[in-house]
Amino acid sequence: MSESFETEILYTLASYTIGFQKEVTDERYGRNMTPCGSGVLVQIGPIKGVLTAAHVLIELQKARTAGIFTVKPGRERAPSIEFSTERMRCLTQGGANAEGPDLGIVRLPLEVEQYLTAEHLFYNFDIRNSNAAGQKEPPLSYEILAGVVSEKSQLKSITNVSRVDTHSMDIVGGRSSNLVEANDGFDYFEFEVHHNQNVLRPSTYGGLSGSAIWKIGDTNSVNDRLVFGIAIRESSLDADGKRKIRCHGPQSVYCRLPDLLKSNHGTI
Repeated sequence: MSESFETEILYTLASYTIGFQKEVTDERYGRNMTPCGSGVLVQIGPIKGVLTAAHVLIELQKARTAGIFTVKPGRERAPSIEFSTERMRCLTQGGANAEGPDLGIVRLPLEVEQYLTAEHLFYNFDIRNSNAAGQKEPPLSYEILAGVVSEKSQLKSITNVSRVDTHSMDIVGGRSSNLVEANDGFDYFEFEVHHNQNVLRPSTYGGLSGSAIWKIGDTNSVNDRLVFGIAIRESSLDADGKRKIRCHGPQSVYCRLPDLLKSNHGTI
């Protein structure tokens, strides 16, 4: 992948990606908004919303106020847009079990949706399915995780953890493996991030729950990018200091999610 193509893909995927925030209050700092996962903007039929992990939406609903923010490459983080959680319309499947299912979609207040429609891109399921049905699928050579990182942590010793708070767009390459379908029709795979060997690897990333795993082809056309899955949980560190990310797969995204919307017609 050339540097210019990487830059083009970075801008495109950033336009689909948002970060969530939730209101917290503590005695020392009072009220503030803290990061609470990532999501990808999607359109399924007439419904525009944010596809994410169910446990992210469950956490948001516990707060009185939620917010979203976006990060465009090379720019400062855009001011967050806050709204009452009572104005969100959420549809979730699971979220309590670390093994899954853990998938959800939320419709945001109308003015927030209109702002995002004007400034960003919604991944259109209908266009994607129409393109895929009418021709042979192009080879999608690259696998990429796109989300908003809220915290990077590096374990230096048993008692020393270095944490850096950040609200940065993170797009990282990796490889999926072990795609399996469960008895309930949801599927799962593991995603392993490829790290530059010359850069110290973080022990954990905060905020990537709900991030999209994309498959990308050799062009930046709509038909050359596919939301392949949604990140739900990270594993414990293995003996080599690596983590894998458990994700919902394409069966969950393209079959189970639309079925969930149809069975709950009129509630989102």
